[in-house]
Amino acid sequence: MQPANTRSGSVIEIAVALLVIAASVGLRALLEPVFGSNYPFVTIFPAVVLIAWWRGLRAGMVAVAAGWIAGTYLFIEPRGSLLHSDARTWVATGIFVVLSSLIVLLAHRRL
Repeated sequence: MQPANTRSGSVIEIAVALLVIAASVGLRALLEPVFGSNYPFVTIFPAVVLIAWWRGLRAGMVAVAAGWIAGTYLFIEPRGSLLHSDARTWVATGIFVVLSSLIVLLAHRRL
C-alpha cells in the first residue's frame, strides 16, 4: 500500500496533466478557423512534452492518452467518434501516440 503523501502526489500529477491537456485542447479549438480538421495534435504534442519534462512518466502517459482521445474525438472527421475507417487517420494518430510515448520515456530516463 502506498503512503498517503505518495498517493496524493500521484493524484496531483494526473490532475496537472489533465489540466494542461485541457488547456492545449482549448487552444486548438480557438485555432479551428486556421486549421480546420488538419493538424489535430498541433497544440497537444507540445503539452505532452511539457508534462513529461515537468511531471514525469505517469503524468506524461496520462497526457498521451488524454491527448489522443481529445484530439481524435474533437478534431478529426467525423468528429465525435474515436473510430475511423480512413487509414491516414490511423497512421496520424499512431504517429502521435508513438512519438509522444517516446518523448515521455526519454524525459523519464533523464529524470
